[in-house]
Amino acid sequence: MPPIPYAAEDHRRLLESNHDVRALLDPNALTDQDVWRQAATQSRDELAQATQTLRSAARAKTSETTETTAARAEALRHKGVAIAQYTWVRTQISARWLAIDPNDATIAPSTFANRDKQVQRILPAPPSVLQNLSPSSLAETLKNYGEGMADDTEGLATLDLHDRLLNAAATLEEVAQRGTSERNEDKLATQALQAARDAFDRAHDAHKEQISSILTRFDRGAELGRFIRAEDPAYKARRSSGVPITEEDGAGEVDTPPVVPDDGGEVDEG
Repeated sequence: MPPIPYAAEDHRRLLESNHDVRALLDPNALTDQDVWRQAATQSRDELAQATQTLRSAARAKTSETTETTAARAEALRHKGVAIAQYTWVRTQISARWLAIDPNDATIAPSTFANRDKQVQRILPAPPSVLQNLSPSSLAETLKNYGEGMADDTEGLATLDLHDRLLNAAATLEEVAQRGTSERNEDKLATQALQAARDAFDRAHDAHKEQISSILTRFDRGAELGRFIRAEDPAYKARRSSGVPITEEDGAGEVDTPPVVPDDGGEVDEG
């Protein structure tokens, strides 16, 4: 399975976090004093958890966006089919109901005008106007038109065309409802992703401050970039110059986070 694409800002977050967590898999690399080692380990673990939450939320958002896009395409396809059905019904009405032989003496002269008025009352909109409706609005409109034809028992109902519109409306309504459901789920996924981003940023800022504080205590402040990738001078220079995050070392491994030991100690990644 190919890597799920992330938004650039999330790709950056995951890349930096993987580095920062991996840099402290052995907290002794930071300090051999228990109190500060435990503080760093707790901070590392909180960052790892926030990263996993972000990763899951980003993947869920990608999935929901894909499903929403597919649902929108399906709705537009069925909208086109429904309008084609409506166009065909109107053509049939013109051929079978409004095409009156002027030489037919059995038909009253006012028949065409009366029938045309009835059609305009029940089916007022031409297909070009319906193109501007959303799938759900079009479904409702065609349902009303079909029911209007069915109720015209002495007129349009005799052509037995109303089911075409009612069936098209029912299908389109079902598809439109799925689209609405997908949009709602996508909205929730967007909200969850933003919450995960905010939580990650807080955890990452706190982790950077914790590590910076510990290093400063031992006059090792210049080593911050070793433990916090965002503070590495070379990395910062590449970010400032606009180098794509996908070109950074480890960019293709953001879905393979370092394994954090359960006991808070060091771990052998091999």
